[in-house]
Amino acid sequence: MKNKRLMIRFKVLRVWIVLKIILMMFWAENDMGIALELRKLEGAVEAIHENLIYLKSRESEMRSVSETTNARVSWFSIISLGVSSANIVLEAIFPKEKANLGFL
Repeated sequence: MKNKRLMIRFKVLRVWIVLKIILMMFWAENDMGIALELRKLEGAVEAIHENLIYLKSRESEMRSVSETTNARVSWFSIISLGVSSANIVLEAIFPKEKANLGFL
């Protein structure tokens, strides 16, 4: 009877050890899976960060181009206003003579 109990305890101990090994392997695989997922997420975050830096530099460049274009349009408007004003003044000083065309 004592021998039978010892055999049962030995089998229970053996099953417990096997379960412990299986759980340790599962946790190790699970930890590796988590580590792999973290590496993937880290790579994705790094790619997003690099993309944001690129977009920030492009935004700065486009803002510079926009400001330059705005300044050019402003100067063009001022010059157009000056040319129009000069045209009005010159027409007032030198009125147009009507052309004498025979068929009109």
